Amino acid sequence: MASPNEKKRYLFCTAYLYVFKMMLPEQSRLSKISDGTFWECDGLLNLVLPSGVKTIGENAFYGCWDMHYISIPAETEAIAQNAFMGFEPFIFTPSKSYAQNYAQANGYKYSNVPHTESVVVKEGVMSNGIIWNYTNDGTLTISGNGAIEDFSSSPYAPWYRLGNKGLTNLVISEGITHIGRENFSQFKKLKTVSLPSTLKTIGMYGFIGCESLEKLTLPEGFIGLGENALYSCTSLKELVIPSSMYIIGDWALYGLDAMEKYTVSPLNQAFSTDENGVLYNGDKTSIIKYPSASALKSYTVPATVKEIYPNAFNSCYKIEEINFEPGSALDSIGYNAFSDSSIKQITLPQGIKFIGEAAFDNCRNLEHVSIPDSVTEIKDSAFRFSGLKSVKIPYSVSVIGNSAFYGCEKIEKIEISEGLSAIGWNAFSGCSALNEVNLPKSLSWLDPKAFYNTTSLEKITLQPGNIYYSIDDCGALYYCSTELIWYPTLSDNKSYVIPEGVTKLNSDIFWNAANLEEVILPSTISKIDSGVFSGCHRIKSITIPKEVTEIGSNAFSGCI
Repeated sequence: MASPNEKKRYLFCTAYLYVFKMMLPEQSRLSKISDGTFWECDGLLNLVLPSGVKTIGENAFYGCWDMHYISIPAETEAIAQNAFMGFEPFIFTPSKSYAQNYAQANGYKYSNVPHTESVVVKEGVMSNGIIWNYTNDGTLTISGNGAIEDFSSSPYAPWYRLGNKGLTNLVISEGITHIGRENFSQFKKLKTVSLPSTLKTIGMYGFIGCESLEKLTLPEGFIGLGENALYSCTSLKELVIPSSMYIIGDWALYGLDAMEKYTVSPLNQAFSTDENGVLYNGDKTSIIKYPSASALKSYTVPATVKEIYPNAFNSCYKIEEINFEPGSALDSIGYNAFSDSSIKQITLPQGIKFIGEAAFDNCRNLEHVSIPDSVTEIKDSAFRFSGLKSVKIPYSVSVIGNSAFYGCEKIEKIEISEGLSAIGWNAFSGCSALNEVNLPKSLSWLDPKAFYNTTSLEKITLQPGNIYYSIDDCGALYYCSTELIWYPTLSDNKSYVIPEGVTKLNSDIFWNAANLEEVILPSTISKIDSGVFSGCHRIKSITIPKEVTEIGSNAFSGCI
């Protein structure tokens, strides 16, 4: 157990890791900072000591790597040689004080003006001559001519450690032409940015994760944003786009949760906006980005629009209804286009052919969607975790992709038209309200996990004439009479005999079979896959032929 003296000496040792600023009251009776008091408080940025402090002990601020400055009073009479071991502090202290002499002797930067005035406390020169300096008021200024070089997680930008600490303002001076990769990545306290007229581009991840930044005005002459340049700037409310800009990289505008409007110069030929601040391409044939925080409940897409870009309506948490003008030219909806939005219903226009991956992923409020007979494929995860209650697949759709309707817990009815040829992995997995499915004659491929964990599914039926699939008297579904694809686990069947000629059992095929007590396997089975009888808590007898050479993991898990 530490002694009372040890506790005093290491009072704040590592415990106050995220203290950014500490000001001790001027009337404080504090007279001594003991040995190791702030040992490795690497989140401590600024400290103002009251006038009564006479002594600063050994290793008092050891390892306070990110300290921007400390204000030491004129009354201080003794500072241990290793008080600031491991870093070089910036010291505010009156002229001719002991602390000034201490700073001079140790080569530390200091200032005689009050700490409340703007003073450069950190600075540096980059390899291409660009200068940066950071003042104690939280402002980083970068000046020089040309491009700021690219950085990444290794090496970091030289000002990186300021980003999550006290840096709130950024000034890029005239002459700078490019903000490089990850220059200001994850600067979570950055609120204001001033950009020069000479700036042309912002590189990949330039301002990613700057979650306190509220407005960004790009100057005339600016050309483009790189990939992920403004990704997850969650407080950004307005983006002003000049006439010169013509490049927006992938995901550059993703995660702008507070965005209320996009403003585009009327002279810009590459981009445009409407009266609601929605960002389009120049001729309004593509919707690029809908402002996530727009107060509109309903929005009508112009007839000119042919494409809705990936992420266009992503996380738009107030929009409820999307309509299309008569004669809509819409051809495609991109990846993630409406994902995580609050949309409740949408009637897709006739003529649309492509619904992209995850287009309506996690649209929990989406209860109704009308899919026209011009759509040819529903891509992976297109309606995953949506709130749909029913869905009708038109004859034009030939493929339902992997996880297309995964986790749609409210779906009670699915109508599948003739013409569908394939249903992918987990396509309807987790559709816990679904109790019956009718498969078309045209179906040639059903992934064995397509209906996995559909806990209310009692019955699968098959249109006559299907040459690939068959259903036996117990309601079990087979592929080419050799593979058991699906078994009605909610049925009253107590005994089930798998016919000779079957060579494969789908993994988890009898998972949680409610009433099954006996299963007889054929001699044509050589392997029992993983989880085949998992959860069959009423099972009493399983006849396994001598031909079986392998039993998979958890094959009989939970069989009591």
